[in-house]
Amino acid sequence: MLQLNDLSFVRMNKKTGLANMWCPPAAGYEWAEGTNIGRRYADELIQFMNESGNFSILRSVVNAMACEPAGAIETGFFHRIAECAAASSAHSRHRIRHASAHPAK
Repeated sequence: MLQLNDLSFVRMNKKTGLANMWCPPAAGYEWAEGTNIGRRYADELIQFMNESGNFSILRSVVNAMACEPAGAIETGFFHRIAECAAASSAHSRHRIRHASAHPAK
């Protein structure tokens, strides 16, 4: 199971033990590379949330992001979160339609 300090974008303060929830690499990459990094970060966070059941951690990550201007990494991150939310919603709608078309006996 992933731990908080296993997330690539989290940095732990060794003195305080507190986590900085958004520490992407410094600039110096192409836009496409940055968005891929952001998508990978989102996948890590989704895995962490699913394994830990701690879905409110997304709020902590977003709050930490708000301190800096958004760039390619943040764009890729939110794009992936939105893709997963849309896919989950579509899956839920399909299950509901399937269940209503085939009621239990």
